[in-house]
Amino acid sequence: LRCAACEHEWEIEEPPFWCPECAGGEVAAVRGEELEVESIEIETGVGSTEPAIEPEGRLGRPSGGKEEDACIART
Repeated sequence: LRCAACEHEWEIEEPPFWCPECAGGEVAAVRGEELEVESIEIETGVGSTEPAIEPEGRLGRPSGGKEEDACIART
């Protein structure tokens, strides 16, 4: 992260996002914006009968949704 007030840069291991040099709260990510998702839990709607994973390994779309409304692309 980089502090907007004093431009101090540091690596953060966990929140809070404040500058350890000047205690400023206005910070910006300068590298490492990648995100690796290790797991996700999806809650289906009440009475949903559609599985979260289709047999072909694709994510199912929301009840009543259209194919073009899907948020996640297949790999």
